Amino acid sequence: MPSHKKDRASALTEKPKSGMQAKKRKHAPDQTDSKTMTLEQVLHASWKFIYVYQFLSVFASFLNLPGFDIGDLENALLTTCQGGSATKERAAAPAETDADNGTTDTYQSSQKLVKTVITQLLSPLVKGKTKASLRTDNYTDALEEFLTSKDATVLEEIDKTGATIFEGQPIHVMIDILKFMADQTFDHADEMRLHQWKTNQYADDLRSTPLGQDEEGRTYWVVGGARLYRELPLPKGKKGISMLNQSEYTFELVCKTAADWREWVDKFSVTSRRVAEKRLAQALQDVGLPIIHKLEKMEADQLRKEAKLKRARELEQMSRKRSRRLEVKYEQQAEQQKKEETQKQIDQMLAYEKAQELKQQRRKEEQEKRDLVRAEAKLKEDVYNIIDPLVTEAVRELREKFKQDQDESMTAMDSKRMLELKELRCRLRKHPSAQERLEKMQGWASLLDDDHIIYVTLSPCASTMPTPNEEMPARCPLPIWQVCSVKGPGCKLQRLNSPLLKSILGNYLLLLQSHDAAQTLRENVQTDGSNQLTFSHMYKKLLLDRYVQDEDGLPVIQEWVYDLFHAFDHLRSLAGNNLQVHKEINKLNLYAQDLLFKVFPLPAVP
Repeated sequence: MPSHKKDRASALTEKPKSGMQAKKRKHAPDQTDSKTMTLEQVLHASWKFIYVYQFLSVFASFLNLPGFDIGDLENALLTTCQGGSATKERAAAPAETDADNGTTDTYQSSQKLVKTVITQLLSPLVKGKTKASLRTDNYTDALEEFLTSKDATVLEEIDKTGATIFEGQPIHVMIDILKFMADQTFDHADEMRLHQWKTNQYADDLRSTPLGQDEEGRTYWVVGGARLYRELPLPKGKKGISMLNQSEYTFELVCKTAADWREWVDKFSVTSRRVAEKRLAQALQDVGLPIIHKLEKMEADQLRKEAKLKRARELEQMSRKRSRRLEVKYEQQAEQQKKEETQKQIDQMLAYEKAQELKQQRRKEEQEKRDLVRAEAKLKEDVYNIIDPLVTEAVRELREKFKQDQDESMTAMDSKRMLELKELRCRLRKHPSAQERLEKMQGWASLLDDDHIIYVTLSPCASTMPTPNEEMPARCPLPIWQVCSVKGPGCKLQRLNSPLLKSILGNYLLLLQSHDAAQTLRENVQTDGSNQLTFSHMYKKLLLDRYVQDEDGLPVIQEWVYDLFHAFDHLRSLAGNNLQVHKEINKLNLYAQDLLFKVFPLPAVP
């Protein structure tokens, strides 16, 4: 789906009647007039609305949003838009029948969803007293203040006669407000929190890919897990953006029910000679069949629920000759059946989604384990291939010096160097000691070339220490990034492409995990099950080449040091007020600092 703020959107149109018409309309979006469309048609055709839903779906955990699908969001906006102007009438008119209760409940639940979405979108965008006092029942003032402070163009479209700045507004204005807030999240949210959240996400979870295109270039997307949309192609570059700005309504909803999906799965043939149609047909079958099964089950449950409700209504309409006691009993049964069916449907849906999530998570973890094993083997092989030519050259030079009968002290030095290189070339045994691992790391560090060499010095601010207080149960050393100043050409790397440097950093993390203090922490600290950075996460991130220079220009070595600090910070948050655990964390922190100085010492002055 559209994943950029301004330059990524698409459109749909009806199939042209002839080849000439297809050529003329291929890059001409349908300039649909929203004034002639129903509110529901506006939502189905608006790429901005789909963009907003995709954003809320992807960033749901970052914004702490409740679970909802695209149909829920549609109903919420439709009810709020239509009901906003009728709020006073609804409040003034008494409820005449029980059927009105369903409408009132729908209106209230839709209002609740809209208020929750806007409040959670505003939360990372406002600060100070506004953020502290922000609630779902007073979001309108905060929203108006935020839009005014950003000089949002959508303010010009707001109908002053509406119930609030959002409720009771035209449907396209409500969409523009939501889109504006979604766009602002990228620029004004807490950068550290947003970076941390993005680090723990898989790249495939942050983007959507289309199913394919038909022969006319129309692209097909699955939105909300069960809907199929198609969009009209736009030319690339400025011309496409210009056309997009002229028309907001460039999408078409083609599948919503199981019957719709069955029709469209059969619409394209997997044996077609047209490559695009064949690929689209295969994609529709792969995705559509599970969706059809899911929708059929939901529709069957809905039919059973409606049948029971119909029977309950028939019982309610029975002759008044029956006693009041029986009528009350029937009402209670109908209400109980309604609750049980609703809860059963919710439980089944949640169980299905949970099972799918667990299944997907297990697949990702298994794939990640396989990738990690392959990465470790490849790294060991790369280190061997770097050191092996050095050993061969050292052996050749030593033989030459023996032939020339050079000084024994010189040949002894060369012989020692050759033995050191051979030792570095050999792989570590399965359970090496800390000293063996440290000597390997120091030897590898001595072989780093001029572009990758780094060294660690004592930072000037390391002379100060925090003063213990009641909130600090144990004396806490300064963070690693404040104590250790990392310098050298290797600090400017955009990617860790040196097997030697990667192997050094990986063994450094393994040393921390095997330290006595780390063992004590594993026995006394219960993890919270979150995706916060730990030494094992860093090791995995390192070997799977996930350390690359980010958009802010932070070099990978600096990012690695920052992650190391964050891992210790996460351990302290888990320790709570346990004094002994804090002491062990501080002991491990000091060991980590000392280890950096030993592995990357200052170069000797000639």
